[in-house]
Amino acid sequence: MKKIIFLVICAVLSLGSCDDQDAAVINCITTTADLATATDAYADDPSTENCNQYKEALQVFINNGCAQTNQDTFEALLDALPCN
Repeated sequence: MKKIIFLVICAVLSLGSCDDQDAAVINCITTTADLATATDAYADDPSTENCNQYKEALQVFINNGCAQTNQDTFEALLDALPCN
């Protein structure tokens, strides 16, 4: 639960870091929602499938530039996942 709250706070803070273009902001909002869904699923059931979905959502979030101010934090979370 703490991880979910942390991710949501980081995501909200990083939304201000997305490009000023409307499409980029919408993309960050969508990506953040997808990340929150994957985080919840993994927190409820830390199966390999959910871990891989969480990992993919984190990677998309990072790749879309939505983690700019917290890039290192999100990359550390990604690297620490025990997915196979």
